[in-house]
Amino acid sequence: MNKTFLQLCQAVCREAAVANGESAITTTVGQIGQLGRIVEYVRQAWLEIQTRHQHSGLHWRWMRSSFEITTVANQDSYAYNDAAVQDVRSAAVDIDRFRNWMVQDDEDPPRIYLQSAGVGTQTFMTYIPWNDFKYLYRIGTQNPSQPMHISISPDNKLVVGPKPSGIYIITGDYMKGVQRFTANDDTPDLPEDFEDAIVFLALIKYGLQKNAAEAITMGEDSYATYIGALEGDQLSEIYVGGPLA
Repeated sequence: MNKTFLQLCQAVCREAAVANGESAITTTVGQIGQLGRIVEYVRQAWLEIQTRHQHSGLHWRWMRSSFEITTVANQDSYAYNDAAVQDVRSAAVDIDRFRNWMVQDDEDPPRIYLQSAGVGTQTFMTYIPWNDFKYLYRIGTQNPSQPMHISISPDNKLVVGPKPSGIYIITGDYMKGVQRFTANDDTPDLPEDFEDAIVFLALIKYGLQKNAAEAITMGEDSYATYIGALEGDQLSEIYVGGPLA
């Protein structure tokens, strides 16, 4: 089981040789001074790790999830927080953390089927750029039918064409937005084996603030080991489309 936000802060206290070690901090809420800075270093470290490759053309696999759209007849545009859109990786829930759609992946394209016909009729959809989509489906009168194409509008909505003539089920992948630590028992959703990368990146920040060479060196050495292992295990290519909302 992953360490909680509080346990990660306690681990930093231990590694930094703070007075009273892990027991120096019993809550992440309302801390000031040195302990307040450690809480913030852990929070910042987790955010930095999640966004480490955000603009590199790569992505963390643990932040990739799956969506399902239950289309509405004659509606061709869907935002991530529409009632018709859900995350379905483990259970059907509303998407609460969103970064971007991953519908340009030629090796794993979105899929669609008519709900009344059943999943056995499922077929692949084809991604086309927004300008091409506008040329095909946003000029003149359009006749509703089974959507064949999918694109991303400038306001980061998924759009399908033709407009659906009935209720279709569309499935595909999206990238989650960052997870932010707020409560003591929040746990990072990266694989457990690599969670100490958060501890040692926070330790580096602590060492720089305290001008503590030993903490910096230990933090840098250990962080390099954990982040290298994490990258080897969890990095994959990403296909990004459309500006972010």
